[in-house]
Amino acid sequence: MLQAIAKILDLFCWIAFPISFAATPLLVVNWMRYTGSAKLGGKPTRPFPIWSVCLFVLPIMTVVAMGSGICAIARSEFLSYLDSSMDVDVSVDGQNLANSRPAMIALRSTHAMIAHHSHPTKSINLKIISQSGDLSISLGRDSGNPREYWVFYPKYGFTSTNEIGRITTSAFDKY
Repeated sequence: MLQAIAKILDLFCWIAFPISFAATPLLVVNWMRYTGSAKLGGKPTRPFPIWSVCLFVLPIMTVVAMGSGICAIARSEFLSYLDSSMDVDVSVDGQNLANSRPAMIALRSTHAMIAHHSHPTKSINLKIISQSGDLSISLGRDSGNPREYWVFYPKYGFTSTNEIGRITTSAFDKY
């Protein structure tokens, strides 16, 4: 059920963002008309461009809200998979890990984190194989803290480029 909701939200995000992008020129033109209609120190003679502002702002707000929902669902789905998987094989960029325990402990600690003016750098692709099936994720090493990784969940378009959480570990230092 949650997967279906996440797929629908993902679709709406990919529709809403282009609407806002396409509305940008309309907003700029109407805003310039509005502000240009005011005499020096006077009130504008044109009405406030409410429709242009709404056409620009509402899709952005929709993407932010739906994106938060998709990330929460994806994180929950990811952690549920990890909790149900006991005997796993983990490969990092195609190389099997000899000891997957530290990696799994770190991945199970995935949590949402407030942004702190950094960005992901080097990407590491993980494939987890268990009796529950295969799962692929990407980790992006943080630009400010080399032991912090951004977790991306490529199952949904939105979460393939937006983090579902972060982990802090030394398990992936050599990659």
